[in-house]
Amino acid sequence: MAVEFIKPFMGEMTRSELHCIMAAGFCGVPAAIFAMLLNMGNYGNHLLAANLMTIPAGLGMAKLLLPETEKAPLGGANIKPLVSSENTVFEAGSNGAISALPVVAHITVTLIVYAALMAMVDAVVGSMLLAIGFTVRLQHLQSLLRKNGRTDSNASRSGNGARVQERAAVVATYALCSASSLEQMPVVANVLTNIAPPRRAADIQGVRWRALFTGCLSTCLNACIAGCLVKD
Repeated sequence: MAVEFIKPFMGEMTRSELHCIMAAGFCGVPAAIFAMLLNMGNYGNHLLAANLMTIPAGLGMAKLLLPETEKAPLGGANIKPLVSSENTVFEAGSNGAISALPVVAHITVTLIVYAALMAMVDAVVGSMLLAIGFTVRLQHLQSLLRKNGRTDSNASRSGNGARVQERAAVVATYALCSASSLEQMPVVANVLTNIAPPRRAADIQGVRWRALFTGCLSTCLNACIAGCLVKD
């Protein structure tokens, strides 16, 4: 997994560099989700372009929101290549799969806990509101979340699954092609906390909300650029 490549350097990174790493987790979509999205529509070229555009956009936004103010111990000259100790391809593959198991297990457990907490909050809040005559559940917020903060007709139609204009569909593709969602935040933060030294846990947890906002801004920037270039 990608996090295994940066694991040896987590202890020496500055707070701004940790923020960049975490923001990169919210920019773009993972390969598995990317493949699923390709099978759902005809905007494969725009999905690929959106993922590539989030790389410079995410790094730029991350440095704007949390500039580097410390002296970075890691520089281009201080990073040494990691030499593998395995002797065969089979041994390297086995060790790589074994080292990825804790990360996969951590992601799975985090998602289960997040879903359980959301169900608990939904049940508690719904019961309290039902006692005073209101029937409100978290599912009722789904239509609002689909609009992505917009109230125009194209956003409403895209949220309802209706056909929209070509330009609006392209802009929505760039705006939504990211992992910057609330359910992803505990996954990214906890995975990085798991592979980082214990002394860096506070720094990682301290920049998670800013990193999530960075991912949102990078995709919105890409959507603005796409809106300027794509014509009706």
